[in-house]
Amino acid sequence: MPNLKMPSKIGKIVIGGIKTHTHNEMSSIRQKPLQKIEKQKQFTTPRDNYAVIELNDSLIAGDFTVLSSLSGGYKITIDKKTMEKVSEGYDWSESVFEDESTKFLKGIIYFSLGDYASRKILLNSKFRSP
Repeated sequence: MPNLKMPSKIGKIVIGGIKTHTHNEMSSIRQKPLQKIEKQKQFTTPRDNYAVIELNDSLIAGDFTVLSSLSGGYKITIDKKTMEKVSEGYDWSESVFEDESTKFLKGIIYFSLGDYASRKILLNSKFRSP
């Protein structure tokens, strides 16, 4: 969790940006389960594995951030002639579950800090049952 402080004095660290909803940043929500698989060898045994993500601060990450990072992003299609919205939604064709390493990850459970009762589950449609 970054230490979010007001602009600092000389010699102190200032956070210039937080990148939780991207795909490739090491601090992104998408990279968290992938790092657990690659570096810590978790979720590699064929069983009902769930990654659990507790979101530290709702100002930084919420449903939109989680779903944008784990999917291919939230995309809006506009008709170029009428400039009206044709479609919108998360692009699940490029989800974290497309990565072969997530084949034994049944789903991802996420919730805001301490709010266990409001947890949400995103199931992996590509999960390979044991």
